[in-house]
Order: sequence, then C-alpha cells, then structure tokens
Amino acid sequence: MAILLNYTRKPISSTLYDPKLAYSMHLALKNEDGSFQALNHNSGVLFVKATENEDGSLNAKSLKNPYVFELQGETYGVVAVRTEGEGEPDEESKGCVVLFTTKDFLEYAEVGLLRLGEEYVEKVYCSKEADGYAVQWCNAQGSWYAASVAELPTDIPEQEWWKNTPVVAEATEAREVEASVVCAKELPDATEQSSIEKNIEGAVWHNMVAIPEHIAERLCKKLQTPYHVGIEIPEKLVAASREELLQYKAVAYYSDGTVAKKQIDWDLKNVDFAVPDEYEIEGTVHQEHFAFPVAEHRADPCIG
Repeated sequence: MAILLNYTRKPISSTLYDPKLAYSMHLALKNEDGSFQALNHNSGVLFVKATENEDGSLNAKSLKNPYVFELQGETYGVVAVRTEGEGEPDEESKGCVVLFTTKDFLEYAEVGLLRLGEEYVEKVYCSKEADGYAVQWCNAQGSWYAASVAELPTDIPEQEWWKNTPVVAEATEAREVEASVVCAKELPDATEQSSIEKNIEGAVWHNMVAIPEHIAERLCKKLQTPYHVGIEIPEKLVAASREELLQYKAVAYYSDGTVAKKQIDWDLKNVDFAVPDEYEIEGTVHQEHFAFPVAEHRADPCIG
C-alpha cells in the first residue's frame, strides 16, 4: 500500500497563489525514505463548486480542513468545510460540511452537504464503521461532537449538478465529546510533519490514507510532469522521394504511458532520389519553437 497525504496551502499573494487556489485539496505521496512528493506541481486537485444566484451570477466558494476516508466498494470520500472564496464563513452551508467521492483521486463527484448542527463547523473527521460511518467535528467555539450516519449518498441528480447542492443527509444522535477522544490515527506524526513542511512549500497538512499501489502509480503518471523514456523508428525506410520519406514518423514514449508520433527533420545532403540505392541517413525529431510572448497584450494561451 502507498500513503497519500491530503493538505491545503497557505496563500502567497493575490497574484502568485491566492486563497481561491490555496484553499483547495492538494495531494502528496510518501516516498520510501519517509519524505513526501507533492503532486500536480503543488497545486490543488479538488475545488468546491460555486453556487448560483437567481440572476445567473456565481458565488465563488473554497474549502478548508479536508479529510479523506474510505467508503464502501473501493471508493473514497472527502469531507471538508465549505467557505466563501477568500476563506470567510459561508452562510449558505452553516452547520454543514461538503461531501465528495472518488475512486482514483483524479476525478471527483461533489455529492452535497451533510448537516451536522446549527453552528459553523471548523473541522471534521469521518471514518467507516461496521454499521455506517462515525463523524466527529469541531464547531467554531472549539467544542467537539460525535455522531453516526447510517449511510452516505454517493450520487448527484444530473439536473442539479450546476446548482447549489441541497443538504443530502443528516447526522443523528450528536453528542458532545472531549477533544482527547477524537480519532487522529490518520494524522501525520512529528517526523512526517517536519518532512511535509520542509519539502512542500506552504503545506498545511490534514490527514493521510493508505491506497493501493496501482492508484498511486496512476497518480504519479497523471499528476507529475511526464518525461521522455524512448523513441522508435524502423531501421529501414523505403521512399522514392523526400515527400514519401516524410510520411515516416518517429514514435515517442513517455513516462505516463502516452505515445506520440513525431515528424523527423532528415539530413538528405548525401541522398539522390534519382539514383536508386541504399543510403545511410540521420534525422532529428522536429520540435516547434515559439517566441515569447506569443501575442502582445493578450491573455496567455492555454493548450488542453
């Protein structure tokens, strides 16, 4: 099993890494030496949806204190406190936490709000139990509570996905508990905390979860910069002209499992297509070079 860390970040500035970016869930994987490797260039991977007003305008939302836990059926849940875009308390979700589900930590479904009480929630934990799920949370006054949820919904009505998602469930039999009894077994220990703060800029750690190696491997491939691992081209090419030769492509292989065909710039100074023969030629994989900036006084181009 691999160890996955869930964290948010400290905002830097309005231009470098503002609260709307920092207040999102980030991920890192634990290395064999105990250090942590941030994924996705230390940028967020999970953001809460905006809500919509009657006139069609949107209200930006952020999240804080996300917590990852196991659900039934090889699925994972994320509970977090929803806030306004800059991190202020969100009146629309007072007393609630927002629930997400995922199977691979690449694609997420925002299920909706889980009501825990009437006071603003500051922090929340959730864990799978034999008869449902145990939820523990701290309100804005610092009081800790515990409750049970028989089951957690995992679907969003298709026609509602763009709206402010309604409350989907309620915790029952909430009881106040001492902070000392709150489950913290999935929180980083002192050594791990030191590694996180040292290796990941601005990290505010939350919890860790064990995930299968195949999920961790896919996260590495999808959320880290891929690099070139090999290239392939036939040893012999048959062509009666330069145009025919240009039809042959090099096949480039990358660390994330992707493959791309590349044009080749051939050195043909010793080749005479009018004289049939075998020639030894060399070529270079063609690379485009673009001036910077691409366009003056325009938005940055984006390639998806």
